[in-house]
Amino acid sequence: MPRLNSEQQHARRTHILEGARSAFAKWGYHGCTVRRLEEEIRLSRGAIFNWYPDKWQLFVAVSEEDQQRIAATLVDPVLPIVEWMTTLEVPYARAYAEALGLLANDPQKKKQWEARSPGLFEPVYAAMAERQSRGEIRNDMPARTIVSYLLVLLDGLTLRRSLGYPLTVREASSMRELAVDALRPRPTRVG
Repeated sequence: MPRLNSEQQHARRTHILEGARSAFAKWGYHGCTVRRLEEEIRLSRGAIFNWYPDKWQLFVAVSEEDQQRIAATLVDPVLPIVEWMTTLEVPYARAYAEALGLLANDPQKKKQWEARSPGLFEPVYAAMAERQSRGEIRNDMPARTIVSYLLVLLDGLTLRRSLGYPLTVREASSMRELAVDALRPRPTRVG
């Protein structure tokens, strides 16, 4: 088998992750069998699992890309702080919810999940603190708390979607309004 150069390796990895994301979106985590991964990715199991040792590690890699996308969106100085809610659709919401369910009973998987992209959110915390210093968002609580709030909101939206409860345009607008209000700078109290 010929060796792939670095450009070909990147293309192969991207192809595998895109195909896996599509397969997880169609069948969920539990329903996404190795055969379905092979069909969707159009590679043999050997070619797929040469890159990722098992389905869990493949799912973690797909999720890690999403974490990077979320972090990049949250540090975007042009994007209003909660507009990311409408830009960060998780296409494989059911698989994501199923995978999170695995973490409750498997300490090893939980450890692997938590080890994704170490330090990835440090620039997000710094960007949030910068927005606080400019008076764009409330500064009466730590930037990390605000980022955690936004991530919990995203997880909750993902879970609802996975259960078959999509947001209507009106609901999404109302939720965005609530989130904006929650982040709005608070007046300074005198005396």
